[in-house]
Amino acid sequence: EMSETGTVMYVGDGIARVYGVKNAMAMELLEFPGGLLGMVLNLEEENVGVALLGDDTGIKDSIAGLQERIDNLEKYVQEMQSNI
Repeated sequence: EMSETGTVMYVGDGIARVYGVKNAMAMELLEFPGGLLGMVLNLEEENVGVALLGDDTGIKDSIAGLQERIDNLEKYVQEMQSNI
């Protein structure tokens, strides 16, 4: 379930700039179209910098959704790795 959505302003070199996710916190995950995840790393006043965790093809000018808070990121990453 998405708690907030924003607009992708820029994508390049595995980084996306997303506008409109004012409640995003560092190390939080955003979900992009097609299920691509990205981790918020750079918080700025107007946008956030997101490290994309996969192929960024097709996400420019799209909408990103802030996922519900993930309290135990290490557990989440382990679960994702076990699904590979």
